[in-house]
Amino acid sequence: HFLGASMMTLMFGWSFAVIAMGMLVLFFTFNGNGGWDTLALNAFLLGCIPTTVTWLLLRVSQHWLPHNFFIYIFLNAFFAAVLGVILMGSVSYWILWVSEAYTSAELSGSFLPLFIMLAFPEGTINGIAITMMVVYKPEWVATFYDKLYLYDK
Repeated sequence: HFLGASMMTLMFGWSFAVIAMGMLVLFFTFNGNGGWDTLALNAFLLGCIPTTVTWLLLRVSQHWLPHNFFIYIFLNAFFAAVLGVILMGSVSYWILWVSEAYTSAELSGSFLPLFIMLAFPEGTINGIAITMMVVYKPEWVATFYDKLYLYDK
């Protein structure tokens, strides 16, 4: 699920999140929820794209923006999840259009609006979950550093 990708990236780092998302895609494919012929593509779309977006936004925010709790939550938890879903939907749209599996009209009418509608709730739930973990169990979120975001402010 998209939510797991952003959350796992913030909790465990990029490499573990990609491995975990790959294992989840493998599990769902094994259970018959996906085709074996599209396993690698699904792992790329559902795992690599959202985790990479989250990781890149985390690195950009740590390097270029002030170290602030609100910036960490809003940019890295909320906005990264939203952007990850939209980018994953856009890449999926492009792949389905280029492969001529669907026409552009079919994709624009039913496929693309789904990802736009999923993006905001995904970011909201991810932002709430990461906020709760950072407030009550900050040691669970490996990318959150108390000294960096809370102390000396």
